Amino acid sequence: MHIIRTLFLVAALSSLAEARGSFYIESCNLGCSSGAGGNPISCAIVDVHQDASLEFRFTEPLDISSVDPQSLRMIKVQDGSSVPGSYELGPGGLSLSFRPRLTFDINGTPVYAFEANTTYQVFIGGSAQGDTGSLLRSTLGNTNLSRLQCTINTSLGLLGPLRIVCGTTPNSTGSGGLLGWAGGSSLSLADLTLSAFSLPPSEFGMFFVGTRSVDLPLGVGVRCVGGSLARLSPPDPTDVSGNAARPVDLLSLPPALGVVGAGSRFYFQYWYRDGVDSNLTNAIEVTAFP
Repeated sequence: MHIIRTLFLVAALSSLAEARGSFYIESCNLGCSSGAGGNPISCAIVDVHQDASLEFRFTEPLDISSVDPQSLRMIKVQDGSSVPGSYELGPGGLSLSFRPRLTFDINGTPVYAFEANTTYQVFIGGSAQGDTGSLLRSTLGNTNLSRLQCTINTSLGLLGPLRIVCGTTPNSTGSGGLLGWAGGSSLSLADLTLSAFSLPPSEFGMFFVGTRSVDLPLGVGVRCVGGSLARLSPPDPTDVSGNAARPVDLLSLPPALGVVGAGSRFYFQYWYRDGVDSNLTNAIEVTAFP
């Protein structure tokens, strides 16, 4: 009986240790190594854009209340100051994005929290390395296992207020539907036009918009737009050449997307009929400027 109880206790402790070590960083857009087994995490990518978001993927849903400037540190190496920004959970809570703060001066010039050609340290504490204090934890109550400590340099300039954020999927025309733009994201000029092309001709389709990027299958394509969603009505079917276009006034977007101001980010994509199924173009991220 004593042997059985001992074996049960060993198994229970082993299961508890496994549970406590089940929450760690799996990957990130800095080319992170995996934190499995308590291994310290390194980053393969050093040079980044000044206006880039940093994204981390976890093995368990992240408890957003555990995220603060101490559990996820973005430090300017030169003077030790913290980088202000916002945090956003991805689908299922399995990913986290850090967006450096974007503000505008009295002349409407953008001011980025990541300064140009500057070195920063990214630090996320891990229990396996003996880090204490504020640590990330999952919604299951497990603390982050492995420390991430990386140095980045904002040497690649700016991505700009409009950029493509995901790819496209081949359609019945033999190529993939593409989404581009003309004009810009200025709220005062309101000259943005979205253009979808390389699409099946004379088919039903529509532009839609959301408040964050995702990566989810839809039809034979990938939906890259998520968060608060809204269709841009009325629909915009393709013409006989397989094109569709729509002017967009960011200040007139559907109310479901929230208050629009300088620095607001939105994601646009075009959905369309493709034979007996449906498909999507790439998506575009748009950051509103004054």
